[in-house]
Amino acid sequence: MIDLSALSGKNVAVVCVGNPLCSDDGFGPAVAARLQGKAVFDAGSVPENVLPQVARGEPDIVLFVDAGEFGAGPGTLRLVSPEELAQGSYGTHSASLDVAAEYLRQACRAQSMLLVAQPKSLALGGVMSVEMIRAVAEAAGLLREVV
Repeated sequence: MIDLSALSGKNVAVVCVGNPLCSDDGFGPAVAARLQGKAVFDAGSVPENVLPQVARGEPDIVLFVDAGEFGAGPGTLRLVSPEELAQGSYGTHSASLDVAAEYLRQACRAQSMLLVAQPKSLALGGVMSVEMIRAVAEAAGLLREVV
């Protein structure tokens, strides 16, 4: 079970990343579609495009939401710490996420984390798997508590 209680009372921005045209890589945008609020950003597959807007909100924490390979069953969620995120080893957009996290740290002193979901498939033109659809619902439910 993912515990986001450490985010309670913090100014949290949620940056959802992914490409809905690539099966389960649409996880982030699907989560963004279920959330509402000024601190939720659907970055598509280019998180860099929303970073200035995110930084203007001066969040304490930026929580990236993305699909990524980490060897678990499809649809499994994992919370990646700021230290692990800095290593750039998670997410289908991991190289850009660690750069984005560093930008936000310098721009507004935000700490960045990643809520990652294990994809079943990233095939271009495929549909989202049942496991990932369940993960979208679970992640959106968790995030409603912090945004």
